[in-house]
Amino acid sequence: MTRDPTPFRTLARCLGPALLAVLFAGLLAACGTPGRNVPVELAAAPEPLASSLVGQQVGRLLSADPDESRRAERRLTALDEAGREALLAHAAKIPTERDPRWLNVLDENRALPPLSSEQELEYLLWKVSREEPFYVMKAQSRLLDLARTQPGLLVARMARGGRGAEAIAVALALADERRAIRPLLARYENARSLQERRVAAESLAQLLDDDLRPRLQGSDAQIRSDADAIRRWLEEHPEENPK
Repeated sequence: MTRDPTPFRTLARCLGPALLAVLFAGLLAACGTPGRNVPVELAAAPEPLASSLVGQQVGRLLSADPDESRRAERRLTALDEAGREALLAHAAKIPTERDPRWLNVLDENRALPPLSSEQELEYLLWKVSREEPFYVMKAQSRLLDLARTQPGLLVARMARGGRGAEAIAVALALADERRAIRPLLARYENARSLQERRVAAESLAQLLDDDLRPRLQGSDAQIRSDADAIRRWLEEHPEENPK
């Protein structure tokens, strides 16, 4: 039986010979050769580079989402050797970044960059305010080192108040830094919470004789009385009150 060629001629006139040839070539390629279909093998996707993974995690670390940032921090503080190398390479690209979250990741990877004394202090005050005890202990130990080597810096920072002032008070007391007594007295008298007063009182007790230990709680008059007793002692013992 002979197939009527009229529909093909009509299609050829509508599409044109060149477009019709392309159409048939595509259909034949889609159908394949009967009995000889060849499966297409695709190459396996390449493993992500350590540098790419680290870069992604750093972006998450510095994001505004605190949960996302904490998850990224955990990953970046548990890197293998290749990951640490990628971290150092990434740090070289952002040498002026001083976000404490980034500094902490570098610190935990033993790659903390040189910081000014003020920058180091602010970073440690951020770290000592963390919830994790192991971070707090590390930071408090280094604050004690700073209290011994740069007491003036810590005394001035404690006098300004704000985050970490109580941790500074403890460090200065343990370092037996007598220049901290007057700023501690001010914190003791003007404490805005029982915790703040307790830390100031215990720090003063560490620096003074037992008979001058200020009470932890009391009326405003009792608090002033204890503070005045310490001031009188300081006036009578100027050698114990270096400027």
